[in-house]
Amino acid sequence: MKIISILIIASCSGAEIELPDGQESLVIEGWITNQDKQHQVKISKTVPFDASQSEVPVEDAIVIIEDNVSSFPLTHSANGVYLTAAFQGIIARSYRVIVELSNGETIQSNWDRLNPLMPIDTIQYGFFDDQDPITGEDIDVYFPIVISSDPINETNFYRYKGFRNGELLSEPNELILLSDQFVNGAATLPNFIPEFRYAFEDTIQVELHSLTRAGFEFLELLKSQTTSLGSSSGTFPATLTGNLGYLDNKELVLGFFGASFVSADSTIINQ
Repeated sequence: MKIISILIIASCSGAEIELPDGQESLVIEGWITNQDKQHQVKISKTVPFDASQSEVPVEDAIVIIEDNVSSFPLTHSANGVYLTAAFQGIIARSYRVIVELSNGETIQSNWDRLNPLMPIDTIQYGFFDDQDPITGEDIDVYFPIVISSDPINETNFYRYKGFRNGELLSEPNELILLSDQFVNGAATLPNFIPEFRYAFEDTIQVELHSLTRAGFEFLELLKSQTTSLGSSSGTFPATLTGNLGYLDNKELVLGFFGASFVSADSTIINQ
């Protein structure tokens, strides 16, 4: 993860501008879900804008995940990624991560609750006409239609994740977030996802994730920063602070550690 401390656009000058290195900050990323698997926490440091590498992994930290009842130690795997033993997050429990650095400083996240959600009932698909960006030929683009309900009298936040033939769709515009502010208790959630593009005979897999308000707002800011910066209507650059901080000082920590219930379904485009 790179940080640009100052961005200067010199539209009428041919002078070279040297960007300052900026402050080195720690980045911590991780999610606990109800899936039975090894959960991971990734820890890295930011680098100057012109550095040859995108991040510096932190490989010598002590990392523990806690819920309201238990704790789960993590073991470093590679490149700053720490893994738990396989376990399932439990609905209604809250989770946090504690990271002790080699210099003795400790970073801790806020608690994030694993909220339940209504499971995906089924996945259908539609299509629209488009042109192949390379050949210019007319093509059919397929997209998922996800059927799922929203609980009544609760404020809920969601994320859709799409997979094409087993591979995550990870472009900035494919980060799909949803709040039930205007559809609370609707028979179905807004369910057309044209941002997830598929071709005939592709396998569509969609995951529906529950989010807390804090997780939703962090991902919403992340999406706005990655999809609209540089455009005429773009979002003003902002620091992607999440829910982590040092115990003994106010130095900046980037990233987010959260909890999410996941429901998934899939289908194959065959007609």
